[in-house]
Amino acid sequence: MPGFLLEGKFQEAIEGYEKASDDAFNWMRIAESYEGLGDIEKALIVVSIAAGSTMLSHVNDSGFWLIGKYLGMDEKQTLQSWTVMESLISVFSFIIVLILTIIFT
Repeated sequence: MPGFLLEGKFQEAIEGYEKASDDAFNWMRIAESYEGLGDIEKALIVVSIAAGSTMLSHVNDSGFWLIGKYLGMDEKQTLQSWTVMESLISVFSFIIVLILTIIFT
């Protein structure tokens, strides 16, 4: 590979590293803003993030394909049932987090 091509790849690698470093610094700043919180509050934040990430996770979720194949459903049926189930899990998890937040804070 010619030197000028390697130089470009090296520059791309440096830029990627700098971006990753900036991202890590930003996450550190976010984490510092939670220093005054107790363990329960931190756990509730984690559970609420997990509840939000569960909402509408369908085709990229391996469970979507496993359930569909094991139960003999086509993609449309699996999408309908999986979306409802995941949405209910997400909403009820968030409600539980809200209730626990009221109780413990």
